[in-house]
Amino acid sequence: MYHGDPLAGGTRKPAKKGEPQQWLLDHVHHADEDACLTWPFSRFPNGYGLVVKDGASYGAHRYMCELVNGEPSSPDLFAAHSCGKGRDACVNPHHLRWATPQENTLDRHEHGTMMLGERHPNVKLTAEQVDEIRAIGRSMKQRDLAKLYGVCKSTIGNIVRGEHWATS
Repeated sequence: MYHGDPLAGGTRKPAKKGEPQQWLLDHVHHADEDACLTWPFSRFPNGYGLVVKDGASYGAHRYMCELVNGEPSSPDLFAAHSCGKGRDACVNPHHLRWATPQENTLDRHEHGTMMLGERHPNVKLTAEQVDEIRAIGRSMKQRDLAKLYGVCKSTIGNIVRGEHWATS
């Protein structure tokens, strides 16, 4: 597996065995508490830093969180970023803490990094189409709206009730 700066361009050279892990160890006591510390090696497609741990791909931010805060008390905990820059491969130890799924979701809402509406990778409708569905509301059968917009009937019902694509 090749490691290196994915934005550097040109041919990436493979990292030496153990180099990414050593880089994390060298930065456990990173002095700058405010600025993000960007992972210089390979990344997952979603932008998070990637490190190989025990032969498996592992989030570099999670590895750093373990180094700084110890093992999580539950396997359900997330290595949450106070900076909201996880997708930019931040691994600053001062920005990481263990958080429940609910706390992590609240953080993502607060940082504006939650994949909602048109930003969601599996979205089928635009915000304009959702507004049209709400305007039509209950004046048309949900199954007909679903067929018209190419989604399932339950999606239409959820939109009409404000359960999906909730307004801010």
